[in-house]
Amino acid sequence: EHMMFTALAAEMLAEECGIDPRNSYTSGLLRPLGMLVLDRVAERLTACEPYDHGKYGAYLSWEGIMFGLANSEVACMVLGDWRFPPDIVGAIREHYLTSPADYENNNAVLLNLSGRIVSDAGHTLPGDRRFWELTPKKLEALGIDEDKYRRASQRAGEMFERLRSSLS
Repeated sequence: EHMMFTALAAEMLAEECGIDPRNSYTSGLLRPLGMLVLDRVAERLTACEPYDHGKYGAYLSWEGIMFGLANSEVACMVLGDWRFPPDIVGAIREHYLTSPADYENNNAVLLNLSGRIVSDAGHTLPGDRRFWELTPKKLEALGIDEDKYRRASQRAGEMFERLRSSLS
């Protein structure tokens, strides 16, 4: 549900701000790929301490200590090997917006705000929650206002519920 909702949120936001909706959908769908890889690695390592939200707060902290790299970096390695377009790889690499330069990547900002939409709907992953703040800086970076953001959020929620209902 998290992956699908993120993909739909990214697609709806992209339509509001004139970014390629197909690539945005793909970025949203594949955003947690590095998490899946690191989770499988962690299962096989006896010395790997399980993620504890109370202790680490964010997945990035735990990943840095356990593996020396972040899930977004792992996803980019895989997607690069699979020859995904650079805008998809870059969006996933920079979507946590940990550097001021990351705000220059519209696709990364869009993916970050998609995380906020998913979080507001109750489908976020606990170790990512702190990254999904809605700020004027993010809206400005995408060239949209809060009304467009809310419209995209509503459309994504409606689409997600229709898809979920059709699969039940």
